[in-house]
Amino acid sequence: MQFSKRILLAASSLVLANLAHASQAIAEDTFLSGFYLKGEAGASIGGSTGEITFRDQTGSTGRTKDTTLGLGGAFGVGVGTHITDMLRAELMFNYRTGHQWDTGLANFNFNEKFDANLSSYSLMAAGIFDIYTFKMGAIEITPNITGMAGIAINQSGDFTATAPGEPNAVWNGDTSTNLAWGLGAGAGIKLSEKATLDLGYRYVDLGNFKSGTKLTSGLSGNLKKRVVGDYTTNELMLGLRYKF
Repeated sequence: MQFSKRILLAASSLVLANLAHASQAIAEDTFLSGFYLKGEAGASIGGSTGEITFRDQTGSTGRTKDTTLGLGGAFGVGVGTHITDMLRAELMFNYRTGHQWDTGLANFNFNEKFDANLSSYSLMAAGIFDIYTFKMGAIEITPNITGMAGIAINQSGDFTATAPGEPNAVWNGDTSTNLAWGLGAGAGIKLSEKATLDLGYRYVDLGNFKSGTKLTSGLSGNLKKRVVGDYTTNELMLGLRYKF
């Protein structure tokens, strides 16, 4: 009787082990298979802001010179999946920092300078089309094109006006939420069965940045019309994908 119980327990254990293995395989095949995690970092080159008009409390209108936002950094994490052999979908969260609005007046001869530090958070869905795969020796390379869209939350620090012989005028910064989109191209370099290195360029339109209206220090006054400029970037990115 004791021997029969041992056989029954052993058989039951074997069945449960096989069921667990089969369940894991099914889960991997139906859910995790094709999914991957991604991290990326790179250089973010700020684009043109356009000429910007603003108005102080007296009704005087200033117009700043067109400028670019300079060199910053971009960092991102996200998840993706293979929809087909050639089409992928990603959801990426990115942080951009180090951009600066630094310009002067265009409509007066005053030697006045304006500056503000800018940063941005974005959440965007992307579709990536893997065009084809070719080999260079033992290395597999897959060129791709990307389109993305989502939202961006752009933050500005204090806006400062500087003029020789005058105290600085400082207005508060502000946050703006915008629709965002981007286009890109790049290539994936296969490192192993699970890991792929991504190299790419993309143009991203983050909407706009804006100042507040309240004067926080200096001899000027509150703004009737705030500073609002375009926020675009050109980015060179290096990423790593790890698939399940």
